[in-house]
Amino acid sequence: MEAIPATPAATADLVEQIAAAQHSLVRSWFFDPQADRLDGPEAAEPPRLAPWLQPTADPGWLHRRRPLVDVANTWWEDLPADWRQRFRALASATADAVLGQTAEGRGAAELDADRVFVCATAATLDCDWLCVPRVHPLHGSTEVEGPAETLVRAAVRTYVGWLAGQRGLGSVPAFPAPDPATLIRMGGESPADRKHASFRLMGRRLDPDRMSELTGLRPRHAHRYGQLNVSRTTGVFHGPYRAGLWSVSTDGVVDEQLATLEDHVVWLLDRLEPHGHELRDMALADDLTADFFCGYFQQSWNSSWRLEARTLGRVAKLGASLGYDSYVDCGTDSTDGLASDASE
Repeated sequence: MEAIPATPAATADLVEQIAAAQHSLVRSWFFDPQADRLDGPEAAEPPRLAPWLQPTADPGWLHRRRPLVDVANTWWEDLPADWRQRFRALASATADAVLGQTAEGRGAAELDADRVFVCATAATLDCDWLCVPRVHPLHGSTEVEGPAETLVRAAVRTYVGWLAGQRGLGSVPAFPAPDPATLIRMGGESPADRKHASFRLMGRRLDPDRMSELTGLRPRHAHRYGQLNVSRTTGVFHGPYRAGLWSVSTDGVVDEQLATLEDHVVWLLDRLEPHGHELRDMALADDLTADFFCGYFQQSWNSSWRLEARTLGRVAKLGASLGYDSYVDCGTDSTDGLASDASE
């Protein structure tokens, strides 16, 4: 008897992206473009949303004596844990339904237009708690649908964006949906792009040995103020260093192509944060400058990269800045030379 192939399971990042998109869609139901439209100087402000106050059992919220959460006016990342879990449950169910159909060869545009699939999937969702005062259909839908049906369509459209490499939370891509088989990826962080990151501590009073002892990390570069600066490759003397430097790099440790630029920065953060208090105290006492410096070597003309807000917050918490240098490394003699020089 021939085995029936298993339906692929939704990954955690796909479920998270769909959940955030569905929450964003629910928030839009609390904005009436006729009644809530802002004009004049107020047009640049966030739109006014009708409140949707709901109880929460999240211990953190209860500890702050906040038994209610305004689900409509709270960003996805700020929702209490129990409410994020409610949306994740919806996302998981709708993602499984979409993956089950695409595994059978159906395209996303076909699913979006299939009202039978949309209604059948919506009927399986446990979303009685979605009592919203204003419901607007998604653009592209031919009928005004209930909350559950629009959440199913949001899952289909978010899945298409996920396939195309869109990893931003909280957005529902515009439709009609392209079929995934015909998607052409423009931009984004290509797996072929090379990248690396360094953490640097600099200043005249820097003691590199102290920094190595504190972190237990072996620096890629380290020198003191006034130490002779001699080229490692040519032996040419460039005069004494005008500042001390201690630098640890992901070069040769984190995969320069398969990993994202954020993976490189997070690898450094994970090893530096346990010593964050001592590092900041040292930088303050000795007037030192800290930064994360990233190198990105594009293998196409339209690459891009991003760092999540939580990662930027971790960088800022260490009192460091973030620097970036980019090179187009598409195979010409001139760009190859630039990239080669920069990686030394």
